[in-house]
Amino acid sequence: MALQSCAQDAMWCDMCESAVVLMHCNTCLINLCKGCVGEHLLEGAKDHKVVRFQDRVSDQHSNKCTSHPDKLSDLFCQDCSQPICSHCIASGGHSNHKIVLLKIIIQERKKILVRDQRVFTRFSLPSYQRFAKKLQIKLMRVEFEYQRTIESITRHGKKRCSEVNKIVSILTSEAMKLKKQQVQRLQQQIRETERQISFIQEAMNQTNDLMDSQSLIAVSSYIPKCHFKQLPEDIQITTPTFEKKELNLIPDHLSLFGSLKTDGVETDFKFIEMPPALWSSPIKDLLEEPKVVSTIETKHPSMLYNVACLGRDTIFTTGNDDVIQRICLKNDNNANFLDFIRTLFVPDFIRTSSGYRPWDIAVNREGNLIYSDRDSGAVLVVKDGKATVLLKSIYWIPLNICTTFSGDLLVIMNSNDHKQTKVVRYSGNTEIQSLQFDEMGQRLYHSDDGHKYITEIQSLQFDEMGQRLYHSYDGHKYITENGNLDICVADCQVGSVVVVDPSGKLRFRYSGVEPTLNNNLFCPRGITTDSQCQLLISDIGNDCIHLTDQDGQFLRYIDCGLEMPWGICTDQNDNLFVAECKSKKVKKIQYQK
Repeated sequence: MALQSCAQDAMWCDMCESAVVLMHCNTCLINLCKGCVGEHLLEGAKDHKVVRFQDRVSDQHSNKCTSHPDKLSDLFCQDCSQPICSHCIASGGHSNHKIVLLKIIIQERKKILVRDQRVFTRFSLPSYQRFAKKLQIKLMRVEFEYQRTIESITRHGKKRCSEVNKIVSILTSEAMKLKKQQVQRLQQQIRETERQISFIQEAMNQTNDLMDSQSLIAVSSYIPKCHFKQLPEDIQITTPTFEKKELNLIPDHLSLFGSLKTDGVETDFKFIEMPPALWSSPIKDLLEEPKVVSTIETKHPSMLYNVACLGRDTIFTTGNDDVIQRICLKNDNNANFLDFIRTLFVPDFIRTSSGYRPWDIAVNREGNLIYSDRDSGAVLVVKDGKATVLLKSIYWIPLNICTTFSGDLLVIMNSNDHKQTKVVRYSGNTEIQSLQFDEMGQRLYHSDDGHKYITEIQSLQFDEMGQRLYHSYDGHKYITENGNLDICVADCQVGSVVVVDPSGKLRFRYSGVEPTLNNNLFCPRGITTDSQCQLLISDIGNDCIHLTDQDGQFLRYIDCGLEMPWGICTDQNDNLFVAECKSKKVKKIQYQK
């Protein structure tokens, strides 16, 4: 009887089903006897991880078949949305159903974990940590400013007679009340920010734990933390000031003594939405070898400089003439109908109103073409085939332009004497911000009459220390905004790419890698980004494209037989378009799977 009970309790090898289990494969999640280990290791091209049965990863054994709980599941029925085993297949219960490996489902779910981990680590946590430091600084400033205001009230009161002490008390009480309200708001926001940091760290710990799990139930139970999409951006704090009045008589009326100027007093916390690409873009792998998908001829007579994408089926190009060419890509079965409607009334050739060549082109969210005209000092928008002036500057020359995730327009501008360069963000025709210097007082961008491409830089001219971000001597500069809102400027003159955060704080400089592809100096021209927040930089000195991650770490070269690559852009599918200057051709390149 004891022997019968022992036999019933024994676990049998999943392969031969006749020998007692001694080993376990953590990769395939099957139990093995000693005699079947060798045969199992020869199966397939998997990296089998066979361990002693008692050393198996217990968490991986939680994937049980729904219909046969005593069996482990290595398959998943997508029609039934449940794990199944080989017995389920043999029984015919899932005939004509779409069956996939369970590990593929787990891997797909883990891609969400990887994406969230990337957002937490690179964006959410650092942003909230910086915001927490800003809050502490602002709190100290509020304390200081209120103390100064109260001292101003008190000093003015001491100049008066003792009869006005009551007035002083009233104003001081009013100031203290306002101070209490603003301090409470700041303290409340500090607590909320610390709580958000704690939530983010907790979410990161959760995703880290789940990344090590092979449990479908555990991984599928994960709910993406979409409530961290808002990132703190800035703090607007204003405090009241005391406006004193000189009196010859001691009045009994408060307004004659002075009052707190409360107009504009606010305690406001500004948050911005993360670009959807950070949360919705799938993780893409690079192709082993990039490939040219198509080569597009243009009709520019001498040189080709710029290329800009509209959707998936239309590009605009400019060269060394006064014409902007619209090119509809042929044989594109995925052409977007909305993009087609947007360009329906746009002619194939658009001539600049000034007769000079357009310096740069961009496409806004509405699908309208925008171009800068350096010689007329204007930026124009083309609607229904007609160009109208969007903005014009007297003392600054607009060069390269772009539209931003938020819908603003960013313009790189040179001073009339070509001694200063700045990047300006416009909302409509209103200037919002300007960047020029880094934290050490050095110029971020060199001033010149050359190219500067932009996708988002607000209005950048100086850094936090009042130093120039951009240098002022001859050289070409291109600029773009990354999906993480970084601002990236490629400066050919100094051979580097300058990357700052949305507030203008310098993040890093990329100066290429040594040795370069063709052993020539790194000379960046065009710059763009993709859905993975990777940077792509055209290098005319080495006839190639540099691909880096969002932190400036070099990933690979893309050459594909390029000749003098100039302007570049990416479309919605992360296809890369490269304008070859001398050949006047645009090459469409696929570099991701």
